[in-house]
Amino acid sequence: MRLNRFELAGSLADIGVLLPLVVALAATGSVNPFIALSACGLFYLATGMYYRVPVPVQPLKVFCTVALAAKLAPAVIHAGALLIGFLFLALSVPAVMEGIKKLFPLPVIRGIQLSTGLLLIDSGIKLFISPQVIIGGPAETVALFGVALPASLLLGIFLTSLLLLAIPHSKYPAALILVAAGAILALLFGAKLTPAGPAAFRLPEFPAATAFLQAFWLLVLPQIPLSLGNAIIATENTLKTYFAGQANRVNANRLAFGMGLFNLLAGLAGGIPCCHGCGGVTAHYRFGARTGMATALAGLFYILLAAAVYYFGTSVFAFFPYPILGVLLIYVGIEHGLLIQDVRSRQDLAVVIIIAAVTMATRDMTVAFLTGIAFRQIIIARRLLE
Repeated sequence: MRLNRFELAGSLADIGVLLPLVVALAATGSVNPFIALSACGLFYLATGMYYRVPVPVQPLKVFCTVALAAKLAPAVIHAGALLIGFLFLALSVPAVMEGIKKLFPLPVIRGIQLSTGLLLIDSGIKLFISPQVIIGGPAETVALFGVALPASLLLGIFLTSLLLLAIPHSKYPAALILVAAGAILALLFGAKLTPAGPAAFRLPEFPAATAFLQAFWLLVLPQIPLSLGNAIIATENTLKTYFAGQANRVNANRLAFGMGLFNLLAGLAGGIPCCHGCGGVTAHYRFGARTGMATALAGLFYILLAAAVYYFGTSVFAFFPYPILGVLLIYVGIEHGLLIQDVRSRQDLAVVIIIAAVTMATRDMTVAFLTGIAFRQIIIARRLLE
């Protein structure tokens, strides 16, 4: 465990995934942002202290996306978190997890990692072309050669250039420069803290049976295959790729157990359901994180952010402009996609490309890696027949 500016920079690298979803869910009244950020911070802190390498904490992306699109009630979200928790505790049994891992050979894992990278890039581009520069701010455009362009896009291009200039200079951690630039940018576009008084805090009521049924079909079933592939199997592989023996505490059943326990507590407290994620590993690593101190610092950051939300409400989120979040996502997406460089055979590369192509066509990684598994089995069967 080391405490230095690089661990601090690496701790901030994955905010582009967590913050937008928390903000969106808070805006619909689906979650209390104070509780959600506090819970995520505690999960990050415990994860860093246990694994001693940068294991990320991210919202369940399919789960949260469906909840937003369907405008589900908070009780359904809490019920879904409880179900996810119970399921992952059951799946964390070593014998069960070993059987699951056999479904994810290396080409499938690399396909999931490439797909994750492409989705991160796609999400970053969407943030670049957002009408607003700051969260909750007005639409901002700039006339360039007679064409009105989103100010967020031009700022995103500028900040990307700043990032590329900063990365080669090891004395200046790029993520810290970006976050500082984001705060200055937010002030220039009118961001300010508005005292809102202490946020209301109370534990939610235990969900009714109908909420559990709705959560199971809408939220849990689509999420489980993706979490197994991306949040557990691919996360373990990515950590072993970057940290080798340093990640000796990391294994799939421990990741599943931690996710299960956290989501049980999050469901009871009214927090946001979370997992890990292979893209987050690359985010922390590429921006300087080398030990679990970065993960622990990320936990402290979210706890402090929750405290700020407690007193200032959602006006705090304006200090994390869309262009900053977009730059982080695009850079991490590119770096994460490069993990496929060790794929050598044409057949394995075909599996990787199939998974990535189906992901981008359907925006459903579960369908994509099931397609990849089926395609690989066809290749194996063909070899046996030759």
